[in-house]
Amino acid sequence: MLEDINKIDWGGYGNANIPRWLEGLTSTDMEIRKRALYRIDVGVVKEEEISDGNLRPASALSSDIPELIVPFLIELLTSQTVYTRSVILNFLEILASYHLRFKDSEGKLGLNSQHLARAQRIYDLVLGGVRIYHKLLRDDDPDVRESARYLLESLGKY
Repeated sequence: MLEDINKIDWGGYGNANIPRWLEGLTSTDMEIRKRALYRIDVGVVKEEEISDGNLRPASALSSDIPELIVPFLIELLTSQTVYTRSVILNFLEILASYHLRFKDSEGKLGLNSQHLARAQRIYDLVLGGVRIYHKLLRDDDPDVRESARYLLESLGKY
């Protein structure tokens, strides 16, 4: 699992810690998993609130890291030994939602055509995991089943 993670120059994209965070998601140690989830949430997925109370995608559309991380997140979903699968599904839903929520926002909220093209590419990558999400609807973990259902609904593929 994650065999190709070191083929990417993560430092060149601004965050050399990404492989450690992704590998942390596979840990059997709950504290390591929690730290990895927090780092990915804050460093890759997190939205930030702007002065008018609206949320805008922060780092998710400002770098290539989300595009690079999505395939690894999907890969992690295929292993029963990854105990963070429901949260990973939630991360994927948030990343995919940027395309739908901000597609008509060029020139608003600090978004330009490059941000919107990135949102489309992220959405397409997340969409590529639909077969895996459908399999997770039959998972033993009810949280995983619920998160998979929610992601599939948000993608219009339930």
